[in-house]
Amino acid sequence: MKKTVLFVASSGRNVGKTSVSIGLMHHFLKARKKVAFVKPVAQHYQEINGLKISRDVILLNKIYNFLDDSRLQLASPFIIESGFTKHYISGKVKNPKAYIQKSFENILWEFDVIIVEGTGHPGVGSCIDLSNATISKMLNATTLLVLEGGIGNTIDNYTLAKGVFRSAGWPIDAVVINKVKEDKYEEIDRTLRKFFRSEEVFYLGTIPFIKELSMPSLRLIADTLEGEVLQREDLLAQKTSNLLMAINEPHIFLEELENSKDENIILTTGDREDILMAIYAMYGEMNNKIKALIISATKPHTKILNLFNDKPLPIIFTSSNIFKAASIISNITVKIDPYEKEKIETLQKLFEEFVDTTPLNRFVNLATRDFEKKSMKNNVLKFFRFLRSLFPR
Repeated sequence: MKKTVLFVASSGRNVGKTSVSIGLMHHFLKARKKVAFVKPVAQHYQEINGLKISRDVILLNKIYNFLDDSRLQLASPFIIESGFTKHYISGKVKNPKAYIQKSFENILWEFDVIIVEGTGHPGVGSCIDLSNATISKMLNATTLLVLEGGIGNTIDNYTLAKGVFRSAGWPIDAVVINKVKEDKYEEIDRTLRKFFRSEEVFYLGTIPFIKELSMPSLRLIADTLEGEVLQREDLLAQKTSNLLMAINEPHIFLEELENSKDENIILTTGDREDILMAIYAMYGEMNNKIKALIISATKPHTKILNLFNDKPLPIIFTSSNIFKAASIISNITVKIDPYEKEKIETLQKLFEEFVDTTPLNRFVNLATRDFEKKSMKNNVLKFFRFLRSLFPR
């Protein structure tokens, strides 16, 4: 029975495995294929009906609805929980390979295409004998490696990944380059295409970096800060990535704001009434440069807050001090929200536009092969071994 099994690996975290998986899902669904998404080993999960399910599986299932919630564990068979590695190395727990394999086989026969997503960089899971390369080989998958755009660093990361897969006796079959900055796009695309001509892999394409995709929403910022929304919660879907800390004298802050070319999140403390009054006084002139106001440490006087009541300005309060708040905001990892239809459509369009059809089709053909039901084959072998034991030579 012919099936297409693709394993999506990457050179590290936040490189774009899930974004590429969304593009692949969309590609196959447009071709009227029945597609499933599987995360054999995951670190981050949510509980659904008492079961621990990979967040990525939940995300893709909310977008494409390929499995009922009651069956999602088939797509997320194993979660690495705290302490498992120590217990595995000490021999207290067994390797979950057999369970992963069984779950995969149960889902395999139901779909035309299975997109299998790895975890972290290619070597993640090696400590429990479940590296990306090991799992790809175990599932007889054809491997696509997602690399972040650059030249030297990209080639170095590819070489490291190739070494991990080679040590497992399994190849990397294709690469796609993601998040390539616009001002270096042509140079990087040209150079990497030339480099990969000497490698035995399909070069699927070079996907540009889109700033809006990496911008956190104000809602995500508020949630991450565990903040209290003081006004205009209805505007928290807006996005921006530029943080401006207001810790100097008001005239210095206003000069920084005036020189800024971005829409900014203004971060200040509640006791800086001079800054807050300056923002209020200049808001009419500079509202296009102020996306939100985050107040840290202490709340300002109610009368000052009330001045902003008629302004379309989200105000968020966090009890963290200003430097901790700035660090938290700067280190937010922007994940895909299944309800962000515009972002998901952008990812789909990027895949369609920048992934080359010819090498993609060749890669898919390589990934499409005959799979046999191992459980049935094993049962037959067990039966013949049983017969042989009854009639020894």
